[in-house]
Amino acid sequence: MRFMFMPGLRSGEARALKWTDADLEAKTVNVNKTMDYHNHNWFETPAPNTAASRRTVALGDDDTVACLGAWYVAHAAMVHSEWVFSRDGIPCSDGQFLDIVDAYSTLAKVQRITVHGLCHSHVSLLIGVGENQLQIKERLGHEDIETTLGTYGHLYPNSNFEVAKKLNGIFSEEVPDEPK
Repeated sequence: MRFMFMPGLRSGEARALKWTDADLEAKTVNVNKTMDYHNHNWFETPAPNTAASRRTVALGDDDTVACLGAWYVAHAAMVHSEWVFSRDGIPCSDGQFLDIVDAYSTLAKVQRITVHGLCHSHVSLLIGVGENQLQIKERLGHEDIETTLGTYGHLYPNSNFEVAKKLNGIFSEEVPDEPK
């Protein structure tokens, strides 16, 4: 859950990750494919649809990197798999991710969200901490800023007032006397 939330990856992007895509020292993951999971015996990992979707994403905080490192050790002890998210050597299905979200939602006694909702929640957090819209676009792998603003623009409802606050007093310096 933490790994899905902190870098803001889509479910297919996360499920397609191989351990070779993760760089724990650099604290990044290379998003270069997505997961088309048909069934346990048939899955494909095509390249993302756009050039912008192929990107390197910083994992975020040190705790997320530590969690992924601990998962690497535990995962290697359980199963030999190149896939970051695998219980049996085969990549996890979207349904398995949803089961995890369901379990944690129940445990936390909060309303369940979709797996993709974790990505949206990540963006909400970024907007809440004042992150630049262009940085959010790059982090999510959107081809253009219109996609980002069209999807998340409603989360900026008070931006007009924030701008006004920044402008307040900008000309309060002493104004020279008018020419005579």
